[in-house]
Amino acid sequence: MASNTTKKFLIFLQLLHRDFYIFFKNFTTHAINNGLIFPLMYAFFFAYIQSQLYFETDMLQERTIMFIGNISLLTLVSSYHFTFPLLFDFEGARHVDYEIRTLSPRLVILEKIVFATLATFALILPFFPFCKLLLQNKFDTSNTNWIQLFIILFLGSLCVSAYYFLAICILKNASRINNFWLRFNLPLLLLGGFWTPWYITMKVFPALGIATLANPFLYITEGARQTIVGGSKFLSFPVSVTALICFSLLFTMLTFYFLKNELIIFNQNGCIP
Repeated sequence: MASNTTKKFLIFLQLLHRDFYIFFKNFTTHAINNGLIFPLMYAFFFAYIQSQLYFETDMLQERTIMFIGNISLLTLVSSYHFTFPLLFDFEGARHVDYEIRTLSPRLVILEKIVFATLATFALILPFFPFCKLLLQNKFDTSNTNWIQLFIILFLGSLCVSAYYFLAICILKNASRINNFWLRFNLPLLLLGGFWTPWYITMKVFPALGIATLANPFLYITEGARQTIVGGSKFLSFPVSVTALICFSLLFTMLTFYFLKNELIIFNQNGCIP
């Protein structure tokens, strides 16, 4: 029993090593797109140019609060590159068939969630430090707890990765991706504190504010705002951490439930569970 568990663990690590090998082969592209161009363009247009349209020059905190919400979009875009290739694989070469011959489908999907989480986290981790370097005193980090911020970014990466794999198991084919973004990602993004913090929603539309507590993206933006700006306006760090962990577990369990229809294959010898 112990040797079988050890064997599965080593195979799990080998699959993870292979994914990271491919990731590092394309690391320069990822670093330029997500680590350089994205923060450069967002810092300039959203934190510097657009915020001056809405706020006076001395309203630094308000401008910072608005800009922080962009982290949810960056997380969604970054994680997409490491999760949705599985959906294309279902319709193409089906390399996943080989993987589930060596590991159980649940361990295969768990490995992919772990990889997508770590890869996404690696790309979004420098976002706020780089924005601070670019914006200097135009970005208020005087009350920032960087360790707590990085924890939120890691858990946000985990939550979005698990959410995407659940979506992959439900979508069934790539032709539905556009509808998925329009019907799910866009509403969740806009109602998840992308530009408007939760306390504003509660003030203007309390019923909607309560409903958005069921939105996992809200806890990414609220957690980031709490750890960067601080204060009593935002959901607390423990609340955001707890919510992100719970949503991650929920999405993972639901993925395990739905993946049966996608990962179970048949060959001449029968069914591979």
